[in-house]
Amino acid sequence: MTVTESPLQQSFLYGANDNEDVLRGLGAISGRLLDVGSGEGSWAPRLRKAGASELVALDPSPAAIARAAARYDSAVVGTLERTPLAKLGGERFDVIVVADVLEHLIDPWSALNTLRGWGAVDGRLAVSVPNLRFYRLVGNLLLRGEFEYEPWGVRDWTHLRWFTRRSLERMLTASGWQPQRWVTSASLKGRALAKVCEPLANDFLRQQLTVVARAADPRWPAPRQAEEG
Repeated sequence: MTVTESPLQQSFLYGANDNEDVLRGLGAISGRLLDVGSGEGSWAPRLRKAGASELVALDPSPAAIARAAARYDSAVVGTLERTPLAKLGGERFDVIVVADVLEHLIDPWSALNTLRGWGAVDGRLAVSVPNLRFYRLVGNLLLRGEFEYEPWGVRDWTHLRWFTRRSLERMLTASGWQPQRWVTSASLKGRALAKVCEPLANDFLRQQLTVVARAADPRWPAPRQAEEG
């Protein structure tokens, strides 16, 4: 399959900034790690320092993968939906990172099922997505009756799906992933609402939801290989 970059991809490469919440949520790691939607992968050295023995990047942008190739053991141009596990080395992954990806997919439910098949028996999955209950979004809807898309940020015009903490948890559980840790942003420390009720603070004060899940059922079926285009 030939991957053609959109004008947006040509003008902007993801992965130039490290996702601190995901890094903090994962903590020490080990084994093979897959970075889905890696972009140029600026945080690859930190993932390796945290303990990853092998880093694999997957991203649809050839320009991003060209940069990521210098940081990862393997860097593959492709999408989650159309890339077979064999192209990623053929072995299951101990850690899978899907940071700011699911909201761009037509079918994130199938994507998580695929990733469960790619995960090791006791594998971990780190996910970050925009938070639909972020107070500024809710405020614009309730008080101004507006929901305008923007070039970047939580209302990025390339976002196709939206999640709350509950809906994300249901989707993960249905896909064979058991949420283990909902990561609290360091920016919430000291905020009054966070002191009273941390889950409520995460629901309303954060633009992003970040969760680390673990493979819940070792009997989960093996991944269905995507056809190569």
